[in-house]
Amino acid sequence: MKRQLCLFSLLLVMLLSACSTTDSEKDDLINYINTELPKVAELEFEAIDSYGSVSGQNYTDDWTMYEIIDTVTIPAYEEFITKLESIRPKTEAVREIHEIYIEGSNAQLQGFKKIRVALEQQDYDKVFEANEHLDEGRAKIRQFQIKLEDLMHEHGVEYEDETL
Repeated sequence: MKRQLCLFSLLLVMLLSACSTTDSEKDDLINYINTELPKVAELEFEAIDSYGSVSGQNYTDDWTMYEIIDTVTIPAYEEFITKLESIRPKTEAVREIHEIYIEGSNAQLQGFKKIRVALEQQDYDKVFEANEHLDEGRAKIRQFQIKLEDLMHEHGVEYEDETL
């Protein structure tokens, strides 16, 4: 009887500690998506939107593209990354996902900087290199989004603000 009671107590302690770990991960995830990410989202949007305003079908000329990338896109994206890197998730699962976001964002920043250099030097080979960085960044950010959504689904967590 004592042995069964001890075994039951041990299982109960293990179960409770597992629940508290899950709760702290869920709490960290809720804080991450509803408090921390919204603090940096506007800067990222500003940078990406400014780049989109002078690239692709919105491209008009090299000088305009250079000016916007140099004065708006890169400064906003650098500030975004500085703030993104200052976010310190408490749990390992959220930290791992956050690190993917940082990696993707840094790759995109390198792409923007290489485009600026390519425009300065009128070197179209550098444009190709820049696009590789931008592609890598987008792939990492997609990976981040998928893993974040998987973790959110696992914990039954939703965004408070659907604009993210």
